Amino acid sequence: KIKYFYLVKDDKSLIDFVFSNEIDSSNYSKSDLAMTYAKIGEVFSRNNLNQKSEQYFLLSMKLMPNVIEYELKYATSLIKHEKLDKALNILEISLSKNKTYKQIYLNMGYIFLLKKEYVKAEIYLNKAISLDPDYIRAYENLLLLNQLTNNFDQVSLYSNKISKIVKKN
Repeated sequence: KIKYFYLVKDDKSLIDFVFSNEIDSSNYSKSDLAMTYAKIGEVFSRNNLNQKSEQYFLLSMKLMPNVIEYELKYATSLIKHEKLDKALNILEISLSKNKTYKQIYLNMGYIFLLKKEYVKAEIYLNKAISLDPDYIRAYENLLLLNQLTNNFDQVSLYSNKISKIVKKN
């Protein structure tokens, strides 16, 4: 039922189901259970049930400690709820496991952008682009960074770059 509610984007039913039922972990493989917990965490986060969200993300990461996608979902949730240092800590752990994951660098760059540490933000966002030269989200964050720092030549450059990538795809 959880998978169904998640797929049809029925957050209310998923939340009601989780609060009303105990998940029998013996019925699932470790990987299926971890995925289910991550989905629950994601839905709870979307609905500002932060403590429960964190609980389920941590369960998913405990079951599958090498699945970076779960760490990224958790870090994204933490960023959304302005727990930037905690998110950065999770992303640093992810980075220690895999230095070629562009989303890690994107999220770290975004955190530093939010913290107004623009030099660090630019370093991480450029690293994401070095891993994927057509990574629009990294270019969008660089565009924002340069808007915030009144570097309008770079704003124009990144705006044009984004347009070219969009046209290409």
